[in-house]
Amino acid sequence: MEECLTYFRNAIEQPTTSQRWPEWWEAHAELVRQNFDREDYLRLKFHRLIAARLILERMGRPVVEPPTVNWWDRTHCPKCAEPLIRFIPGAMPTRDEIIAFGHRSGIEVCQRGYGLHHGVYCPFGYVDIMMEFRPIEECGS
Repeated sequence: MEECLTYFRNAIEQPTTSQRWPEWWEAHAELVRQNFDREDYLRLKFHRLIAARLILERMGRPVVEPPTVNWWDRTHCPKCAEPLIRFIPGAMPTRDEIIAFGHRSGIEVCQRGYGLHHGVYCPFGYVDIMMEFRPIEECGS
């Protein structure tokens, strides 16, 4: 159990240095099944780090959230630790990155190589921040 709790804490507090959840889960699902009750196993299976955070808190081991970072500077979702994708004018992802995101997220338009509205997106929908960019002269400045 301690191995799982250590991973949960690291994945939440240091997402860029931890193994991605899907790979970790594939290798450790049976360990989780053996060490946690059925309800927690299912919570972890379907709600990932959201469930992990709640389990740690319930066990008296609250996590220390990473410092608040501007959404444009985040690399990983604070809820599931999956890599975020950004559609920003002048810094759009490559077609291959969009397609890979589409397969992870199940978003068909991205699977075909098309981007989304400008913003920051989590493949599991925990983060969808859409932005509108206008020329400065249109903003009244």
